[in-house]
Amino acid sequence: MAFVTAGRDLPEIVVGRRSSEPVFPDKAPKSALSYLMRLSDCTCAIPICIPPVLSTSCDARLNLPELLLARGCTMSEANRVLCLRIALIVIGIIFIFGIYPLSIIWPSGWAWGQGHSHYLMMIIGIYATLGVFLLIASRDPDAHKSIIWFTVWSSVVHGAIMAWQAFSDAGERGHLLADVPALFLIAIVLGVLLQMGSSDRVTTATATG
Repeated sequence: MAFVTAGRDLPEIVVGRRSSEPVFPDKAPKSALSYLMRLSDCTCAIPICIPPVLSTSCDARLNLPELLLARGCTMSEANRVLCLRIALIVIGIIFIFGIYPLSIIWPSGWAWGQGHSHYLMMIIGIYATLGVFLLIASRDPDAHKSIIWFTVWSSVVHGAIMAWQAFSDAGERGHLLADVPALFLIAIVLGVLLQMGSSDRVTTATATG
């Protein structure tokens, strides 16, 4: 195993995959990390311990700063799009069919105000409409980036406003465990999947650099 320490010459690290051989051959250790990396078809920069077997099955050569610049982990374009499509479908269905039942089952976390409120039906209508467009976007996410980015940033803004209101009103603190973190989670998942570059892009950038 090769250990990387700060302040010393960084060893050359190899990432990527040849189409003719697996990243983890049979002699590689069957660790949980190896299994997850093989399952997701991604290669990750591990700054503390790097198995030497990686250097025998990869094409593109990057040093540690370049790997960190590439966010340390890359996913194939096909897997990225698949994960993004699944996320859009799940979030779209929740927006359409999930908000009203949640407001009934857990009103302290999903319904604002006390007693009957006209606001609830208005927000349900807005999010149900957005959910329909997210389902449409799931067919071809890269062709509908605008609506996905709108979902990301509107969730951040809406979540931040609700968090401030929940902190300000003791009667609404339950939202800090429900719709507030839910919106931030939606923003993180969609934002990361949109920003995550594929392994092909990292390899191409390295070759041209």
